[in-house]
Amino acid sequence: MTITRAQEALARPGEHVTALRKLFGRLLAQEQTFRAIAEEITDVDVCYEMGADQRDPHPMLGKWVPNLTLHVEHGTTHVAQLMSAGRGVLLDLADRSALRDVARKCADRVEVTSAHCYERPANLDAILVRPDGYVAWALRSNYGENESKRTLRAALEKWFGAAR
Repeated sequence: MTITRAQEALARPGEHVTALRKLFGRLLAQEQTFRAIAEEITDVDVCYEMGADQRDPHPMLGKWVPNLTLHVEHGTTHVAQLMSAGRGVLLDLADRSALRDVARKCADRVEVTSAHCYERPANLDAILVRPDGYVAWALRSNYGENESKRTLRAALEKWFGAAR
């Protein structure tokens, strides 16, 4: 509601508003300010409660997935490109084949991708992204294989239905 009112106020005529628009324009030229405003307007700063079945959930859980640059077997891609099919995506960033095996049981609903990412967020081995772009599950590097598979199975079933 606040953003809508602010946009409406900036659209009104008048010399006071014109001065405010010029000031606002200079502020938006600063990347950090621009990013904060863009996130506010688009609601990507929203963090959803995902009901994680994990101890110490990763800070990315429930947030909009960043559009990371991914180095895959056949070149370079981005998270947004993987999301374009409108399906869930399991992104394995630490070559954990056991996770890919678990997710392949939902391959009709979830794209499974293994990639290297130089800009990978700290302590992140894998993420499961819902079709709407929000992180439904995120795996910290310190999770063992059994716990990782168990929590991934739970997230897949919750968000994408039972494995086939």
